[in-house]
Amino acid sequence: FLPGVFGSTDLLGRIGDRAVVLDWKFGDGVVVDAEENPQLLFYAAAAMRTAEVAWVFKDVKEIECIIVQPPMVKRWVTTPARVQQFEQENHLRWDSLGEFLALSVSLDHLGEVFDNPAARMLGETLDAATEQVLLNRKSPSRKVNELDNRGSHFYLAMYWAQALADQTDNSEVAAKFAPLAVALAASETAIVDELNAVQGQPMNIGGYYAPDEALATAAMRPSATLNTLLADFIA
Repeated sequence: FLPGVFGSTDLLGRIGDRAVVLDWKFGDGVVVDAEENPQLLFYAAAAMRTAEVAWVFKDVKEIECIIVQPPMVKRWVTTPARVQQFEQENHLRWDSLGEFLALSVSLDHLGEVFDNPAARMLGETLDAATEQVLLNRKSPSRKVNELDNRGSHFYLAMYWAQALADQTDNSEVAAKFAPLAVALAASETAIVDELNAVQGQPMNIGGYYAPDEALATAAMRPSATLNTLLADFIA
């Protein structure tokens, strides 16, 4: 039992050294991804602690998370260690590099197909920001109280704001993002410290079918400094 978490997986199984956690989505609303899916991660974590199905995870090397949302089937493979760390330590270990790159390619495609200069500019600057994340080694750490997925997203935002401020294709966008880029860089240490300080305790957002909005916001946006800077930016 995990406090505040409810719902049930549709299938648990095992193939050799791989455990399988499958969830069937009947709705035709928002498309659900399997990669880094917190609902499936919690299903796996709960099953690991349930005696009747613990055999599924005993000594496995991998856990395959599957979302069946007709006509699509989406799969993602992770490890038991990552599932346990998410549950127990509030450390979001996974890397969103794939999402960063996919978004950039999507913006590039939008710019080319519809001859949209703004989309092209966003794609190019996002590429530049992602490059800085990699060059400066700002991907998530495997250890608690070090940079995790939230910290990696902060660095992407900071580098993207800097790239948008530095580009010369759109002066209005450059002027808009320049103060934010400076503010994020000046507050980098404080923001990262705040993001890392919340780790080391179990994560609870009140469930995944109907999470508590306040709990989810507090868990995923724990830096008061970053929240203030972003609120001022969009005000």
